[in-house]
Amino acid sequence: IESLASGCPVVVSDIPGLRGRVNDGVDGLLVKNGLKNWIQALEKILNLSSAKRQEMGKNGRKKVLDQYGWDKHIERLENVYKSVVRN
Repeated sequence: IESLASGCPVVVSDIPGLRGRVNDGVDGLLVKNGLKNWIQALEKILNLSSAKRQEMGKNGRKKVLDQYGWDKHIERLENVYKSVVRN
């Protein structure tokens, strides 16, 4: 999330905790297990045009602001408190 917030396209392992946070080819790349796969993903992202990398970085930053900003965090926290009070 920190890398996305910085506007950097990311390369992450294709595992459940990360799969839901990175959209493959939109704001980063998801990589299946294995050294060969990592090498290919890193080569792919390094070979993208500067404009495409910047676009991916902007997409990631927007996602973080929309989904993980303080406003969203507070909204979720308030919902938890409300659900506890109602029960």
